[in-house]
Amino acid sequence: MFTEIFDKILSLLHEKRETIFGVLIVALLCFTIYAQYGYTNEDKASYQAEIAAAKTKYDEDIKILRVNYINAQVEFNEEISSCHRDCRAKVDSLEEFYFNEFRKLQKKVNNIDNRINQIVQ
Repeated sequence: MFTEIFDKILSLLHEKRETIFGVLIVALLCFTIYAQYGYTNEDKASYQAEIAAAKTKYDEDIKILRVNYINAQVEFNEEISSCHRDCRAKVDSLEEFYFNEFRKLQKKVNNIDNRINQIVQ
């Protein structure tokens, strides 16, 4: 049985050699095109997956940057408020010091006026 099949294949090969090679070449070209098409689709799918992963990562990075920006703004505002409080406290202490100095000098001037008035009378 195998010999009969083999003989039939050999007879086909001798009789229609050009047709068989033509069909083989066309089949080989079709297989190559199909394989290249499948490879291209796989690349597109993997690139799309990589793009989606990169977009997700960038979105997370942007969220982290926004949170860090907000935290930095809050910290900056707290530091500015602290600086304003310190400045106000220092200005108040200076005002109080110079007010007390003014009061002392005013008392001295009043005492001198009183003495002058006593001397004049």
